Amino acid sequence: MGNASTGGCLLAAAPITFVIGLGILVALTLILRHSARASLLTGLLMAPAFWLLGLGSSVTWIGAAAGLVLAGRFAVDWNRQYRELWLDREKPQ
Repeated sequence: MGNASTGGCLLAAAPITFVIGLGILVALTLILRHSARASLLTGLLMAPAFWLLGLGSSVTWIGAAAGLVLAGRFAVDWNRQYRELWLDREKPQ
């Protein structure tokens, strides 16, 4: 759905960007407990994170372009309920 393509793009640009992007995605997924929202926000937060860490302008622009594509892809799934994923299941009572 776009996460693998974005990860490959970041891995080709600079391997550290892949690690940073994956870290943002995992943290947001665990906090939000909704994979589509976490992916959208990861797409929006990658480029500012790269810029703040001083990774260079070309890597920041690649992160911005890939992040906007990722955010656009997951914007349609903002309210979608994922019952098949372990993170999105309701806790048994």
